[in-house]
Amino acid sequence: MRSSAAPFAVLVTVLLLAGCFGRAQDGEPTETTSTDASGAAGASGTAATTGAAASGKPSTAPNATALGHMPHMHDYWLQGDRVVLFDEDVEIGVEETVYWTGVNEFVFKRTAVGGSLWRLPDGATIYEGTGVLEVTATYDAPSSNLGMSYISGNGGTDWEGPVALPSGEVTALDVTADMTDMPHMTKSRWQFYFAPAEGGALIDRFHLKVEIVRMRDIMEFPGHPDLWNGADSKILHQAPGKSAQVSYAKRIPNLLLEREFGEHWIVPAELVPMETLTIEAEVTLTKAEASVGSVDEIRFFFFPADSNDPIRVQVFEGSVAEKRVVFRVPVVMENTDSPYAPESQWRFLVEAATKTAGQDIEPTCGGCVDTDIEFELTLVAYKAELEGAKTMGD
Repeated sequence: MRSSAAPFAVLVTVLLLAGCFGRAQDGEPTETTSTDASGAAGASGTAATTGAAASGKPSTAPNATALGHMPHMHDYWLQGDRVVLFDEDVEIGVEETVYWTGVNEFVFKRTAVGGSLWRLPDGATIYEGTGVLEVTATYDAPSSNLGMSYISGNGGTDWEGPVALPSGEVTALDVTADMTDMPHMTKSRWQFYFAPAEGGALIDRFHLKVEIVRMRDIMEFPGHPDLWNGADSKILHQAPGKSAQVSYAKRIPNLLLEREFGEHWIVPAELVPMETLTIEAEVTLTKAEASVGSVDEIRFFFFPADSNDPIRVQVFEGSVAEKRVVFRVPVVMENTDSPYAPESQWRFLVEAATKTAGQDIEPTCGGCVDTDIEFELTLVAYKAELEGAKTMGD
């Protein structure tokens, strides 16, 4: 079966180390590098010419040395042939049960209670060399005849399956080379959807074990391309954007009909290079309207390449009144993209927050009323730690 990814992608938004090394037992990276120093890939992207001056602490990331630019292998197996990526209970909340029960009824046209959209935890990926993915789900009635659909790491959007998962039995999926995650990725592109059969139910929790089996040799990869093109800064994204959002109160009941939450997450046009220490985001407003009150604040969120959890950034300078707001995102190497990835795993969100006219003592509220904003977004990566790069809580 192949089906649209739209129903499954919703829950990721709503409910919800890098370097060339294996996961060594002492926690230190291990790297295997070719003695041939040639073969570094060509540069991509363009050097940044706008934004703040790149002053501050320079990058000391391992990739900043010549080592990463030499041909090398990425062996995460530590000389073993099997790795357990997950062996715990998967918790299913009430909201998730209600949501998937509605999807089963209105989208899939079948009667079943609950379901679970699930991803591997941050830091767990399907390594190069994997030939078999073993999945074992253990559950009690009435969660009978559980099935699993999945999207692999090949960058596709079509769901494969469902594959039957009898309770307590190992179900083996064949994994071709193009289905594995890319080297240096620390957040897997694989996604899984677990659902009960017609008339069944999947509620509360079930136990899940995911194990990969090595079946192929590890290949030598070319050296990392110079994504900076010899510069100390790089424009990642420069384009107009918009965010016309209805209030949360309206969006939540409409999820089953619209099958998406209405947030406009932005994928940067360029990869975030491994030496990046700061990303500066400049939002230039061209429109800011609210159904009640006025847009009083612009908020900025991001998903780094190694996490599925959104993070909010503090304002560095500017305001809605100035029609320009600047944010600076602190970055460590674990957050950055694989230099071999076809597109960035980072996501960015510009959100309007409002305040009711005459209610100066009330806090600014995001998602309380309908908002409509348009803007120009410029994202610039720097090899330096810029002043004022802070997330909320720092």
